[in-house]
Amino acid sequence: MKELIATSGPVIVVALDDHAFAAITVDGNVHLVKLCVPNSTADAHSETNDNQNPYAVQAVAVSFSQDSKQVLCAVSRYDKYLSVYSLSLVNAELELTLELEPTIVHKTNKRCCALEFADIPSKNKIGHSLNVIIAADLAGDVNAFPVIAEEKAGTDGCDKKVNRLLLGHTASMLTAVKIIDGKIFTADRDEKVRVSSFPLTYNVLGYLLGNEAYVTDIDVKKDKYCVTTSGDCTIRLWDYDKCVELACLDCKQSDEADDKTNNEQSTHIPVRVTANEAGDIIAVIYNEKDVVDLFSVVEKGGSEMMIHKMQSLKCTNPLAISFVNNDLFVLGKEPTYMTHFFKDISGEYISAKDSCKITAAVQKIALDCEITMPESILETDNTGKIKLMKNIKEDGEGFVDHKPWLNGDRVLKMKDKERQRKKRRLEEQLAANSTVEDKS
Repeated sequence: MKELIATSGPVIVVALDDHAFAAITVDGNVHLVKLCVPNSTADAHSETNDNQNPYAVQAVAVSFSQDSKQVLCAVSRYDKYLSVYSLSLVNAELELTLELEPTIVHKTNKRCCALEFADIPSKNKIGHSLNVIIAADLAGDVNAFPVIAEEKAGTDGCDKKVNRLLLGHTASMLTAVKIIDGKIFTADRDEKVRVSSFPLTYNVLGYLLGNEAYVTDIDVKKDKYCVTTSGDCTIRLWDYDKCVELACLDCKQSDEADDKTNNEQSTHIPVRVTANEAGDIIAVIYNEKDVVDLFSVVEKGGSEMMIHKMQSLKCTNPLAISFVNNDLFVLGKEPTYMTHFFKDISGEYISAKDSCKITAAVQKIALDCEITMPESILETDNTGKIKLMKNIKEDGEGFVDHKPWLNGDRVLKMKDKERQRKKRRLEEQLAANSTVEDKS
C-alpha cells in the first residue's frame, strides 16, 4: 500500500512517483516546494536487488503548527529511508524556497507504508511535548522517530538508534495508521484494526473485528466513528470506543451495474477512504477504477448508522484522496495528475477544472518532469497476485495454506507422543520406587 497525499491546514503534500512536493497556500498564492531526496541515500541503488526505483515514494505526511509559522513534512521511500523536512511559512522565506533538503533522515528496518505526525506529552506539567513521526512498516511494527536532528549521526548521514518501537502486529503487514483522541489505530492484512492507547501503546483498548479480508485503509473522526475499507469489498463504520460495527456497505452490490472489469481479484476493492471535516460525507476510491464514490453518513439514532451512496465522480485512475474541509482533492495518473472537486449550490460535487491554482501548479511541474504515476497502490507479485492476500487453498476457500510444521494433525500427533512419553516416565518412576521398597 502507498499513501501518496497528506493535508494539514493550507498545506498539501503529494507524491508523484519518485518526486514529492508541498503545495502551500498563503494569502491566495500557491507556493510549490520540492522535497528533495537526501544526499545520504546515494548508495540506495546498491541496496535494492529488484527493478524497483529506490527513490519511489511510499508514504507522505504533513503537520501544520498551531502558530501558523512552520510546517513539517515527512517522506518515506522504497530504499527504506524516512526524511523529515521543516519549512517556514514566513512569506519572505517561502518565496525564496523552491527546493528543500531534509532536516533529519532515518534508516528504517522495513519499508514504511503509512506515516503520521504526533505529539507525546511531557511527564512534567511544565515540560514541552515531544513531536515525533510515527511510521508503520511492512513487518507489522510501528516506530516513533524524532523530527529534530541529534548531535551524533552515523557514517551514512542518518541518526543512530533513536527510534522507539511502539507496538507490533505479529507476522502481519500494516496498511494504515491514525492517531486521534489519545488513541492509535493500526490496520493490517489480518482483517483487523487494533485500537491502542497513545502514547502508552502497550495498553490495548480493543480490536475492530468483522472484515473478511485485509484492511486497506482507515479514517477516524473524533467522537463520531472509524471508517474502514477492506479487500472483502466492504466499507464499514465502527464505534471505536465500544469496538462494535455500526454499518456495513458491500461495494459489489452498491455498484454492480457499473462493473465492466473481468479481473476478479481487483474488482471493486476499495483502497482508500477519507471523511470530510464534519464526518457526514466519506469518499472512496477503488483499485484500477476510474471513479470516486461519495457516500453520506446518516445516524439512525442510538448506536446505528447508515451509508448511502450520493454521487460518483469520474476521475482517471485515482490513487489517493483527501478532504480539505469540504473540498476533495484526488491524485491520479497523467496527464491530469490532480483534480479538485467542490460542492456547488445544489449540493453536488463538481470539478474546479482550471480555476484551482493548486492542481494547476501540480500538473505543470508533473508534466515538466515527465512523471509517470503507478498503475495501482496495491503491490502485486510476479504472478499478478495482490501481496496483501493470504495464501488460500484451491479446494477450500477461506482456509489458510499453513506450512507443514503448523499442520493441525501434526500438532495433535506431537501432543499424543508427549502424553505417551509422560506415561512411560511415570511407569518407570513407579517401577523404580517399587524396587527400592522390595530391597528394603
